[in-house]
Amino acid sequence: MLPITDKGMLLVNAIRHSLNLYERPVTEAINGNDQLRAPKAINNEIKRFRALCHLFSIKRSYQMTIWKILLKRKIKQLLKK
Repeated sequence: MLPITDKGMLLVNAIRHSLNLYERPVTEAINGNDQLRAPKAINNEIKRFRALCHLFSIKRSYQMTIWKILLKRKIKQLLKK
């Protein structure tokens, strides 16, 4: 975990007893995770999601952005029955 805010640290401290935590160098996490090295390139899905968020709720915007994935998942569920 890499808590950034005070609120994040409060959360970590609240659940610390339930987790097996030990400190590691931050550079190790950055080297092992592309998302921590640089921001994600903005593609068409991100642009569509940002535009839809101005018109709809975040949940609805997300559903409208990934509708192909949701449709594929639904078809697989129906075929399993």
